[in-house]
Amino acid sequence: MKNKFTLSQMMNIRSENLHFLRFVASIFVIVGHAFVLCDSNYYEVVYWLTGKEITLGRLAVAFFFFASGLFIAKSIEKKNSFKEYFKARCIRIFPLLWIVIIITVVFGVFVSEKEVIEYYTNLDTGLYLLNCILILKHELPGVFQNNYYGPVVNGSLWTLPLEFLCYIVCFVCYHTGMMKPRVIRKTLPLCVISAVLGVLANKILHVSLIEDFLCLCIIFYIGMVYYVLRNEIEFSLKTLIALFFFFVITIIFNISWLGILMFFPYALSWLFFTERQIDKKYSFLGDYSYAMYLCAFPIQQLFIHLFGGNMNPYINIVLTIFVALLCAIVLIEGVEKRIINKSKRS
Repeated sequence: MKNKFTLSQMMNIRSENLHFLRFVASIFVIVGHAFVLCDSNYYEVVYWLTGKEITLGRLAVAFFFFASGLFIAKSIEKKNSFKEYFKARCIRIFPLLWIVIIITVVFGVFVSEKEVIEYYTNLDTGLYLLNCILILKHELPGVFQNNYYGPVVNGSLWTLPLEFLCYIVCFVCYHTGMMKPRVIRKTLPLCVISAVLGVLANKILHVSLIEDFLCLCIIFYIGMVYYVLRNEIEFSLKTLIALFFFFVITIIFNISWLGILMFFPYALSWLFFTERQIDKKYSFLGDYSYAMYLCAFPIQQLFIHLFGGNMNPYINIVLTIFVALLCAIVLIEGVEKRIINKSKRS
């Protein structure tokens, strides 16, 4: 990176790196969850290096939200009517979500402590279907009751209502003129204040969800800001190094979310659009990232159940990656691509 380049100039290429990094991020989520779901003395390497402040899962979700904000802001310029915009968003989120939820409900009976009739007639079984409309319900009757982490069936779903809320915010911002460069610049101080308040709320109230929810919304918005100000954001090695050191400092002072919000968007944008792009024969794996994200958590819990309620996290990771990728291939090739092709014809 000898010279400075603007994000606008860098975005002229197709990012194969982005697609491959989506796949890597979905694996990071599996790794992060494995160490939470399994009772052990093992520590995830990033969690250990950062003094138990950051997990691979946290980094992966931040990646997904930033990338989503950046490219949703780009796509809304072409699909900006209410119908076009939300049709595209819903096709992306809901078909695979519905299939994963229905399969989970149907086959949950095989690992439930309840009898078949009692399981299917239980109110909680029906309530679990509310996940289809992004109303979170984490438990199925009698399922995973003896697992170390407890009976949470699919803890990954908590980010989906938040992401859909961000889609709504993006749509509103576009149609109210807030995505104009002169306007969006004025919102940056509000982002900084909100991030600081989120971190302080976690430190004072010890409720990490406040920090996580707020900071994920902010990093989505930063993705929008990066796209809107793409002609003004310049990339240089000096800036990248400076932001990295700032990130390290925030880790030392246990305010890592602030570091993530500053360093990650800049570093990820460079990784997405650098001239050195990964070969297409590897980047296609990114097509399966969302499906892997949806089905990995229940698969991990299933393996833990089969191992008697606990297991080695590294074994869990290997088994889950293999099965989750297989399931994702079936879901994408057998379901999503057909739905997308059908929607294009309609």
